[in-house]
Amino acid sequence: AVFGQSGSGKTTLLSAFYGWQQEPEFRIKSGYGVNAVDTTTGMRLRASYLKMAESLLPPQTRYSHEPVEFTISARGLDANAGTLVWHDYPGEWWTETKTETEGNRKIETFRDLLQSDVALILIDGARLKRDKGIYIRELIRGFREELERQKEAFVREGERLYPFPRVWILCLSKADLFPDKDVFWFRDQVTAAAADELSELRHVIGQIIGGDQFKSIGEDYLLLSSAKFDSETGKVLNADQHVGLDMIMPLAIALPIKKALTWSRTKEVGVTWIHRFVEMNRSITTNWLKYLPVVGN
Repeated sequence: AVFGQSGSGKTTLLSAFYGWQQEPEFRIKSGYGVNAVDTTTGMRLRASYLKMAESLLPPQTRYSHEPVEFTISARGLDANAGTLVWHDYPGEWWTETKTETEGNRKIETFRDLLQSDVALILIDGARLKRDKGIYIRELIRGFREELERQKEAFVREGERLYPFPRVWILCLSKADLFPDKDVFWFRDQVTAAAADELSELRHVIGQIIGGDQFKSIGEDYLLLSSAKFDSETGKVLNADQHVGLDMIMPLAIALPIKKALTWSRTKEVGVTWIHRFVEMNRSITTNWLKYLPVVGN
């Protein structure tokens, strides 16, 4: 699930993510590739990626939610290695109140996103460069407030959600605007500006999900850039110069397992959680992890 305000680069990121992983260079180097299940969607994403070289960026996702499903093909395997569904959330829904039909669509979209295994929260590098830490603080606060507004729609009759993203990665989009900075600098910027807001976000998410101790929010950070842009004009200088695109797929697959192994070792009142955690796999862990019944052993 990809969350970010309007203009933060979500749609461009999706096109670059798919287009780059279609390149033979990527497939040879990585040993795997992705294909869009829907041919028309795949052609549209590929075309958007190729147009980036001409600074023709894809239009923003507005007032609609279109999950895109990809199959993962790995060298040496006859069958598909898995499936990735990418959920893009319209940015204006963060800042605009919706009612009636669109309000209902917004809630249903949010429900779909909250079935994901991993959530990415995009922090717009251009906004960070302009507004500094106050932007990060307002962004995380806005997201937390949106979750609080929708909480009653999610938690019905006190039944908390079990299928729910357990891993939330904070991502600096348009990271090319900070060529001399690393991910530790980004982490420190978030911590200095919004440590207390992150703590409140964890609290709110804990009120929504079942097994609230099994969550990771703001522990992992990622630099992302769809291309190298001109900071003055916004035009694409080099469509082949990306940051972090090749990390998204491995993180989406590996982080839930890594976190589950950590949680399985948690002890409470002197009793190891591992046996209980294995039994609870079908409801506590992320959606696809239920197919690994021995996780934690």
